[in-house]
Amino acid sequence: MEYVELFTGEKVPKEALELGWSSVCVAVDFPGKRTVAETLQAAVVKSDIEKNTKKAVETFDLVFVEASKEDDARKASELWNVDILYNNELNEARDLIYNKSSGLDNVICTFMAERNIGYLINASNVLDSGGSSRVKLLGRLRQNVLLCRKYGVKVVLSNCAKDRQGLRNPLDLAAIGSLFGMTSGESVDAVSKNPLFFIQKGLRRRDPNVLTDGLVVKEWGSQKHQGKKRQGWL
Repeated sequence: MEYVELFTGEKVPKEALELGWSSVCVAVDFPGKRTVAETLQAAVVKSDIEKNTKKAVETFDLVFVEASKEDDARKASELWNVDILYNNELNEARDLIYNKSSGLDNVICTFMAERNIGYLINASNVLDSGGSSRVKLLGRLRQNVLLCRKYGVKVVLSNCAKDRQGLRNPLDLAAIGSLFGMTSGESVDAVSKNPLFFIQKGLRRRDPNVLTDGLVVKEWGSQKHQGKKRQGWL
């Protein structure tokens, strides 16, 4: 089985591979530049969502949006250039008795499912918290997992490690999924099948012969290749 760590710092890839991860994706705060390394790289957009995701998709393999603000989550869920939303559960709105302000709702999840946008759970947010803060986070994450399950949104588990100390091996990370209400199968998929889907999406997006999902040019013939269009790519 191939285990994929979809969100690591620039100094972590080698250590992640040593811990049993098959492949990694390096996350770079946008408007930072790609490094010269050959590893897959994702732009992390935190402001001016629509404008910056359009720019980021032209140079990075994947586009992540930090959606800790509700307006950012709604806006990002409507964009075809976005691949992953994360930190939705960190929004500052107060929880209600029967409903958590978890950063996802029925409308957002519907848009995410239509556009193949995944929801990434940063396990470090929970493991580095404690007391009432951890209880609140777990409640919100459980609600988000239920919503993603209902609408078919792919969930990804990540260490989001900036250094070796924040890394955990794939099986240890998958075991944490039960805290969020995930089944054992869902937890394993969240560190293998689901992140691999986005890795493959990024590779197809930058392949000049793939015009869009499911439409591949076998031979250009006399037609000159016009360059790779990345914006709006499914």
